[in-house]
Amino acid sequence: KYPFQDPGYCDFDKKRIAIETRGIKLAAAIACSDGKLSRKEGSIIKDYASRIVDIQLDRHKDKTKKSLNDAIEDGLKYEAVSKSSISTLCRYIKNVEGYNNDKMQVLELCLDVMAADDVADKHELELIEKISKSIGIEYEEFVKVREKRMIGLKTMTSDNDSDNIESLERTIGIKSDWSKSKKIEHCKKEFRKWNSRLGALKDK
Repeated sequence: KYPFQDPGYCDFDKKRIAIETRGIKLAAAIACSDGKLSRKEGSIIKDYASRIVDIQLDRHKDKTKKSLNDAIEDGLKYEAVSKSSISTLCRYIKNVEGYNNDKMQVLELCLDVMAADDVADKHELELIEKISKSIGIEYEEFVKVREKRMIGLKTMTSDNDSDNIESLERTIGIKSDWSKSKKIEHCKKEFRKWNSRLGALKDK
């Protein structure tokens, strides 16, 4: 016997659908954080919704599809999403007991949208980090999931050296409020980790 903490899909799960619809709106906020929604970003969000519908029992598919389509239509209207709106969406997700897998899937959706244009945008990374914390995901878990999406992405630069340093720190998982010694220790840890993986990477 295997203990499962998260609810299953045998019945229409209103809480799970509520998390997923809010996740779509958060992903839309990531997509529109630069003022525009690309076709790739929209496709990632729609594919996420399609996968959710596909795993539902037949009697729940129509209801699920309507809920997710409504969320997509609502979310993709965002040209600029207020901090309070994002906080409200995150607060609901965090306060739902259990559903850890679904919360991680929301984070992964946001990261997939961020990576759609092959660029690690500073503002998108900052927003995703806040979302991850606000929905109750530990920082270490966030970094593990995020680093898989960061491979091969370009990091945006600016004329401001402090902005570039902050962007680089965020890219490798450093928090700006860490002490210098903690930042150095983290860099050493990252070097050891990626140096050991170097032989397995195909791209130089």
